[in-house]
Amino acid sequence: MKLFISPISPYARKVVAVAILKGINDRIEKVRAKDIGVDLGTLNPLSKVPTLTTDDGQTLIESALICQYLDHIGHGPKLYGETAAERRRILQIEALGHGVLDAAVAYRMEVREHPPEKQSASWLERQSEKVVRGLAAIESLLDDIGPELAVPHITFACMLFFVDQHKVLETWRERYPNLADWYARTRAHPALARTEPKTE
Repeated sequence: MKLFISPISPYARKVVAVAILKGINDRIEKVRAKDIGVDLGTLNPLSKVPTLTTDDGQTLIESALICQYLDHIGHGPKLYGETAAERRRILQIEALGHGVLDAAVAYRMEVREHPPEKQSASWLERQSEKVVRGLAAIESLLDDIGPELAVPHITFACMLFFVDQHKVLETWRERYPNLADWYARTRAHPALARTEPKTE
């Protein structure tokens, strides 16, 4: 298998962390999408990471879908549950984490791509509100996801690292102290510690 990644993508990081947790990381060749000679657009019309090519020639183009595939072929308990009801619950929680991450990425892109005088204040406020509401909802779910590392934990941890790194909501630890404590413990898990991007 080949996994096309960016070292700073939280979505690609999530996939690698799941691969580690499922015991199949060593079966996946990591390819940096921006390396010379790599034409990601021929595999994925959206030209986005992560993109996975499977051993049987399929191309999977979205992080949650890739994680579900790795869950299917990997080892250990099923991360997406054994029943339809459990699967829906986990997918819903995962979607919440992805939604907050999507809003954080949108906020970061507006700040990065435009000088302050050309940034859309209404756009930044809209994305900030999504982050605020989403983190509050996530904090309320911590007792429901259990202590064992699984898809919700990986999704939330990758999202919170991005929020932290890019200062999307600098007061989140003060606003959500239980979530901050949870994150401090969870990020130390080997699957997350090994994949955490290096920062200056």
